[in-house]
Amino acid sequence: MNNQTSPLNMKITIWAFFLCLVIYPLHIRASDKQHFYLSGCIEKAQDDTISMILFHYDMLKDDGRRYSAVTDATGNFAFDIPLSSPDGNRLGQLSFRSAGHTYPIIDQVLLIENNDSLHFDVFQQKDLYNYHLSGNRTSKFNCEREISEILDQVNSRLKKVGSTDKDCIEKVKSIYSNCEGKLEDVLNKYKTKISPDVYDIIRADSYGSLYANNHLFALLQRMVNRNKISESKAFSFFNGIKVRRGIFADKNILLSHDFQTFLLTAIKYQLLFTGQKNITYRQVYDKAKKDRKGIVRDLLLIRTLKILDNQAVTESGKDSISLLWKEAAKSIGTPDLTAYALKKAEYKMKGSQICNFLLKDSLDRDVNLSKFKNKVMLIDVWFTGCISCVKYNKFMAENVFPVFANDSNVIFISICADLNKSTWVKSMKGGRYTRRENINLYTGGLGFDHPFLKYYEFDRGGVTLLIGKTGNIYSGDPPVWDAISLVSVIQLAENEDP
Repeated sequence: MNNQTSPLNMKITIWAFFLCLVIYPLHIRASDKQHFYLSGCIEKAQDDTISMILFHYDMLKDDGRRYSAVTDATGNFAFDIPLSSPDGNRLGQLSFRSAGHTYPIIDQVLLIENNDSLHFDVFQQKDLYNYHLSGNRTSKFNCEREISEILDQVNSRLKKVGSTDKDCIEKVKSIYSNCEGKLEDVLNKYKTKISPDVYDIIRADSYGSLYANNHLFALLQRMVNRNKISESKAFSFFNGIKVRRGIFADKNILLSHDFQTFLLTAIKYQLLFTGQKNITYRQVYDKAKKDRKGIVRDLLLIRTLKILDNQAVTESGKDSISLLWKEAAKSIGTPDLTAYALKKAEYKMKGSQICNFLLKDSLDRDVNLSKFKNKVMLIDVWFTGCISCVKYNKFMAENVFPVFANDSNVIFISICADLNKSTWVKSMKGGRYTRRENINLYTGGLGFDHPFLKYYEFDRGGVTLLIGKTGNIYSGDPPVWDAISLVSVIQLAENEDP
């Protein structure tokens, strides 16, 4: 037998080795990217729009991003979504729109990990749509689906309990005892089929959703207010909850938005059972600051202040919240959260200097704030597919733009967060999301990851910023849907001396 290698085989071997050296590292680098893959086929669908919302929760953000696709001639669709982080991702909604109607496919929240790949075969049953799920890690999603069904049953049973029933607290105890048993059965069924970390997060989510239940809180509040049960009896029920829920590690709580919500609700329970009638989130903030410890306490303070921030509607109210952010920064011990609180205290306060930014116009020219010196600027952000952005543009066209039609001292800047320039140009020319008279700018393909949008938390449509003639912030949160107030605050900014 001839064991010598021919020159041709030697060349092939060398080229194969070379390709391995080149292609394998590329493969490794590609696999390092974090993605979520979702595909499916909808029975009898053709050129219909599929929408999904992917939420991301971490210590500082709890935002949702909407993605859209169109089914092909056979009803197939696909998404390849990059994940900004391997943790804290949730699929919050999947639906499709056909012939003017929107049909939900899933309306529960599913935990998403890096490289999850799901395939939905969607079929019609009478007037509803159901699906068969396949792909990797389906055990995790089947577990969450079964848990969601149990939680729906709890809501349904709670609605039937009257606050005037003589044995109402016993009925509530029975509902929750039965539910906890079912939850543990489902969790034990899937415990060996999913990773320990994911199991702990799903368990925290489950108990968080169970006890952060708005129906439960409202029912107990009515019971106490109508003296149908004593505060001590209701409080003993609440204490029982704390014993039965078990102990969750901080790392699981930090990744479970639902369990964080339960901890805030638990503070509301404590306030309710100590005689408080009209509970505010300022009271929740003060009690969390006093009673809790560590990084979970710091996170609860941040979440409570975000709620208070959203509730503040007047300029004086927002200024007082800014002072509260400063106070919180002094008591928060987690460095990232301290920095976040300090930023929130100042970055949108009236008089704060606006961070300069560089964007692109339709001719790819660089544009920054210095170009608009001594002008009042109302900045808004939109993206193709944003329904609220369409409504905002229509509202402005009917109520605000005409007031300043002949006023060269007021300009309207519309920033598009589309990733694709051609999509932006097409939507801009269409006139549904913006008007041509606006100064229309583009992020250069960075979308919501553009530094200016990230710094000022433009993470969705309908968020605006009003800049005065000095180049400083005049209003960090102008009244978007109140035409009279919005026109008034723009005129006040215009009349302010530069």
